[in-house]
Amino acid sequence: VGPRPLPGGIDALVAAVEYGGATVQIGLSAEASADLTAIVPDAAFDTQPLAPGDAVAVTWDGADAHDLRGP
Repeated sequence: VGPRPLPGGIDALVAAVEYGGATVQIGLSAEASADLTAIVPDAAFDTQPLAPGDAVAVTWDGADAHDLRGP
């Protein structure tokens, strides 16, 4: 999750930020994709904090993705 534009990224808006101890869950709303959740280490979030309504771009390593839509 980072500032726009991000080469190969999906543009999204931060919908929610939920602190969970050592990690932060960032709920994202994107037109080009189903809703997304990014889970980032607390220390990484602290260097670039986000708030609902912020415009961001999202990328990820395919090995880290979890498709919850089912078969």
